[in-house]
Amino acid sequence: MPEEDLELDDDENEPNPNEAKKYERLLNKANKQQAEAEARALAAERKLVVAEAGLRLSPVQLNALSAVHDGEWTAESLAQTATDLGFVKAPEEPQTDPQPDLSAYQRLNQAAQGGQEAPKEDMLAAIQNAQNENDVLTIMEKLGRSTTRTAQ
Repeated sequence: MPEEDLELDDDENEPNPNEAKKYERLLNKANKQQAEAEARALAAERKLVVAEAGLRLSPVQLNALSAVHDGEWTAESLAQTATDLGFVKAPEEPQTDPQPDLSAYQRLNQAAQGGQEAPKEDMLAAIQNAQNENDVLTIMEKLGRSTTRTAQ
């Protein structure tokens, strides 16, 4: 084989600079598209977690939350960060009736008496002004309270 033929063969194995640039542009374009798709997927995932947390945030608030929040993106941690930022109010502790049985008893007692309960001050004053046991028992009967009269 002549030496000239070897040189031609070597030239054929060398990459074409135009073709290399073409593949480089395609690769860069594919990388850019992949990065954009990953960013959209991350944004969608974050919006889902925010929705699961029950937060209603404006786009500006969501961007601020994304920039400030450290740690894992869970509904609880996002709700805490949003509360810390003042975007939502802290959940209030439910107020419970300290004596639920007593208030239920009082409502039942009022219903049995026609919905009217004598003021406690009036009852106390009437009992204190009673002259004897019979006066107290009479007051109690007027208030609808059960009494047992003893023979005198």
